[in-house]
Amino acid sequence: MPMRLSDIEEEVVFLKAIKDIIDSIENFAMLTLHGSDSDSTVLFKTSMHQRFFNITLVDFLSRTDKKAPVKQSSYLGALRTISANPRFDVDNTVAVLRDATCAFVNWLEQEVSVDVWLPSIETQASLQISRLNFLKCAATSQSITS
Repeated sequence: MPMRLSDIEEEVVFLKAIKDIIDSIENFAMLTLHGSDSDSTVLFKTSMHQRFFNITLVDFLSRTDKKAPVKQSSYLGALRTISANPRFDVDNTVAVLRDATCAFVNWLEQEVSVDVWLPSIETQASLQISRLNFLKCAATSQSITS
C-alpha cells in the first residue's frame, strides 16, 4: 500500500513535478522564438523536438500513476487545485500562478479549426476541435508512427 502524503507534502511533490515538466517543455535548445511580443512565433528546431514537446505536453495533461503517493490527477488539474487552495500562499503571491493557469486552461479549451486530408475517401475536411483534444491526438499519432 503506497504511503499517503499530507496535503502540504502532496502540493510540494506536484509543484516540483510540474516545474520539471514545464522546464523540459520550455527548452530553448529545442525552440526558436521569432518576435518579442504576445504575437511571437515559436518554432521547433527539428521534427524530433516537436515530437518530444507534444509527448511531454500530453504527459503534463495526463493523469498521474495510480501507484503514486499523490491523488490521481492530471498535473494541470493539480495545478488548478493548488492555485485555488494553496498551502504556501502569503499575501496572495499565488495570484500570478492562478492567472497563468486560468489563461492556459482557457487556451486549451478554445475550439480551433483543423484542416485534414482524408486520403482513403479523397476528401479535404475542416474539423472543429479543442486545442486540448487536438494536442492529445497529435501526440498519440506521432507515438504510433514513430
